[in-house]
Amino acid sequence: MPKGGPEGGNLPPGAINSGIITVSKAAAQDPEKLERILKIIENTTYPNDGYWALRWGVGVNGQKVMDVEGGGKFVSLKGELYRQDNKGAYDWGTWVATGQDGVVESTNEQPAESDKKQMRLDKETMQMPANPNDMAMLTLDPQIVSDLDTLQNEFDIKYILGGTKDYDGFVKQWLSAGGQTLLDEATKQFKAAGLIK
Repeated sequence: MPKGGPEGGNLPPGAINSGIITVSKAAAQDPEKLERILKIIENTTYPNDGYWALRWGVGVNGQKVMDVEGGGKFVSLKGELYRQDNKGAYDWGTWVATGQDGVVESTNEQPAESDKKQMRLDKETMQMPANPNDMAMLTLDPQIVSDLDTLQNEFDIKYILGGTKDYDGFVKQWLSAGGQTLLDEATKQFKAAGLIK
């Protein structure tokens, strides 16, 4: 977040369950199944070899991850057709991705100055403090949350496209469409948790 922003230069809060992997009780009670699950988890999580193969294709098609001075890693996509021709061969990033690997990829053969700068900025950003994830502790009416998300998305689009500048009107509409109910419930839950007085 920009230092001039309302969050004061902190990163947005991370997911409250980030890094937690769970298995069902039935799987945990089946030794053979549990062993297979644990093997998959161990073999595909950073920084193990399976992570590099699954996320970046190392050892799959000759793809390499280059170490870069300063601690970053670089993947060249120059002439990389394997992923295009073999969809799903690797890069199942939604499952195993992590910013901790320090990888920057580009179509350059070697890391250019812009790639190195991105690595430096990524590394610097990862060291910044993050805001607490208090919102994840709330239990709010999912229908109201969904309706208000739709309302906000519609306003955002109109505002960006120049269809409205009436932010105060949007706030009134948001509050009357359930926003005040959510604020009241959040206040009640935060007081009960001792987060506010």
